[in-house]
Amino acid sequence: MRPICLFLLLAFSPLSALRTQTSASFRVMTFNIRFDNPDDGINRWENRKDWVSDLIRHYDPEVFGLQEALYHQIEDISACLTEWTWVGRGRDDGLKGGEFSPLFYRKDRWKMLESGTYWLAEEPDTPGKVGWDASLPRVVTWVRLQQISSGKKVYFFNTHFDHRGPKARQESSLLILRKLDALLPAEPVLLMGDLNSMPGSVPYQLIEGSLLADTRFLCKFPPYGPEGTFNGFQLGAYGARIDYIFVNAFWTVREYVTIADHHDKRHPSDHFPVLAELILK
Repeated sequence: MRPICLFLLLAFSPLSALRTQTSASFRVMTFNIRFDNPDDGINRWENRKDWVSDLIRHYDPEVFGLQEALYHQIEDISACLTEWTWVGRGRDDGLKGGEFSPLFYRKDRWKMLESGTYWLAEEPDTPGKVGWDASLPRVVTWVRLQQISSGKKVYFFNTHFDHRGPKARQESSLLILRKLDALLPAEPVLLMGDLNSMPGSVPYQLIEGSLLADTRFLCKFPPYGPEGTFNGFQLGAYGARIDYIFVNAFWTVREYVTIADHHDKRHPSDHFPVLAELILK
């Protein structure tokens, strides 16, 4: 039986600030949902899981990427969001072990052509490999989708860089760019994720200085919401900007929103989701 997903009224919702979508536009979201840590007290997953699912449904991204998602958290979200399906592999063993960086997509609007996962390490095809000075294994999940309405084909990438290793973060950016170069995509490409790096840092600049560009600076209308994306579960704490959506030249960016929703003085995660409304050129 499908679980009942309770809708929580949000004390602040930037959805009303979003303009009406065009017939050609759709939304993409990146969201670090915080792993299921039993030491999180009132913010533990059991108290947030319905809220996270409801938030995603409320903003209705056709494609979204999660970070820090354990397999049972993905199952919880999938049970509520049955219109979406997902791809990804656990970072510890390439199966269900450890955190995922999964990509979800609306199965009535997109058809999957191919997908894969690689590790941010010197041996990217070795499951569980820890790269450079990283503290943990880190992965990139990718999928090539075909938009059913237009037939256009798109590459989506989702990742989560290490939080401790500066060399690992820099090398992770370089590895992703090499992988993109190897694809030689004459197609739209979108990279999203938690880079654990601020604008101006080397990992960010490597990506922003490539064929990819930060959607925050491409949007037709001014960005909405706080600039920072990390809140540490603290209301009103708009910390570092470390969560991003990058695109290549095949996109037009209409809207960019940092979603700072809260309820009863709580946020649904220790990161804010970032949403971009896009049009394929």
